[in-house]
Amino acid sequence: WIAAVYSREQLDDYTHLDSLGMLVAHSWNTRKGADWVIVQAEYNYLSSLPTGTGHGAPYYYDMHVPWLMMGTGLKPQSIRQKVRTIDIAPTLAEILKVTPPNHLDGKSVLSLVRN
Repeated sequence: WIAAVYSREQLDDYTHLDSLGMLVAHSWNTRKGADWVIVQAEYNYLSSLPTGTGHGAPYYYDMHVPWLMMGTGLKPQSIRQKVRTIDIAPTLAEILKVTPPNHLDGKSVLSLVRN
C-alpha cells in the first residue's frame, strides 16, 4: 500500500531523490508541507471523499489533465505535443508580458497556439 516515505529534509534538498521522490518534491510546498510525506502505491487511494478520488498523486496518470486556452490571437486546435502543468505560469507570464521568476521549471508554450 505504501510506495515510499520522504522527510522534509529530503524534499527540501532533492539532489538524492529517486524519480518518484522528484515528482513528490515538485508538488510539495516547502513552507506549508508536512514533516513527512507518505506516498501510497500506484493505483491505491485512501480517502474520506465519497467518490474515493482526487488529484495530487505523484503518478503520471493523475497528472495528465486537459489544458484549454481561449483568447484573441489563439487558433482553435488540439495539440499533441507534450505540455506540462508547470508550463502554465510561464505561458501566462508571456501573455501578460511580465518576467516570470527564475526558479520556474516550466517554459512558455504560447508559440504552439498563436495564430
